[in-house]
Amino acid sequence: MLENILIVGANRGIGLGLIKEILNKNSTANIFATYRDKNKSTELINLSKKHQNLKLLTLEISNQDSINNLKNVLKDVQIDYLIINSGILIDINSSIESVKEYELKETFSKNTVGPIMVLQSLLENVLLSNKKVVMVMSSISGSIGSYKTSSGYGYRMSKAALNASMRLASIELLSEGVKILMMHPGWVKTDMGGKNAQIEIHESVKGIISVLEDSDHYDTGSFIDYMGEKLPW
Repeated sequence: MLENILIVGANRGIGLGLIKEILNKNSTANIFATYRDKNKSTELINLSKKHQNLKLLTLEISNQDSINNLKNVLKDVQIDYLIINSGILIDINSSIESVKEYELKETFSKNTVGPIMVLQSLLENVLLSNKKVVMVMSSISGSIGSYKTSSGYGYRMSKAALNASMRLASIELLSEGVKILMMHPGWVKTDMGGKNAQIEIHESVKGIISVLEDSDHYDTGSFIDYMGEKLPW
């Protein structure tokens, strides 16, 4: 079962669902979880009060000082599983005629640049582990080969770029034994996914955890969904 886990972006949705499922499956797992705004993290904070092995940390993923602070707080802490679950969707209906520069910059900052810098900053922690598993929450929206419609420029571009960056990192870190997986969690009923989404949070997180537990069965640099199926680039 899972051991030392860091979940970046855990105050709601899939991140919070992962924590609940991990605690349910293995109450002794040592979990570090980040959140940005305590006013929007009430459920996570209350959960930490009930579980001493759930430790909360603050992080603004688009702020390098905040990332550096997280690195300092976690100095010499072994991370067996690093789960980077961050992302925003602010341009779902954007087109080539309507997409805004500020939307692109903000989306890339949080969806692409932030995860890269988190991995860079916490790589030493990952290398302390025998597991060395990194999972980033991507999306089928980052699958260029799957595009059939033309909206959501920033979000789709940012996820495709995230996949590219993590694929590069997987090649670079192969000799270090680091395994990097890009995960499409499904179209999930979260604040981002909306009420018309196809699956519930608990279904998605159960699948994600199964993939983590069976991570030896997947090649590093793989782009897969919560059922473990490979996705087209």
